[in-house]
Amino acid sequence: MFHPMDAEVARQVIQRRLQVGRLPHGRVLALPVRRGGGEMCDGCGEPMTRNQKMLWGIAVRDWVSIQFHADCFQIWEVERLLPMNETRFDPAGRHD
Repeated sequence: MFHPMDAEVARQVIQRRLQVGRLPHGRVLALPVRRGGGEMCDGCGEPMTRNQKMLWGIAVRDWVSIQFHADCFQIWEVERLLPMNETRFDPAGRHD
């Protein structure tokens, strides 16, 4: 089950955050799963509620803490590995 934000919208937000440097491209250490408590997801920007799984860890290259909805983490895992010119986000609003 995905959180309230539509999966494609979340993908677009995550792609944009990767492009502008608000999300790391490197791997993450220690991603324990727990229930949300109102924290904001670094992927989509929406709060993580108690009925949603959240993951958090440390970005190895940047040494910053990040936290995601479980679904947003899965999207980020795919999108972070794509070369920048292969992401489907287009600032003009067009999508592949």
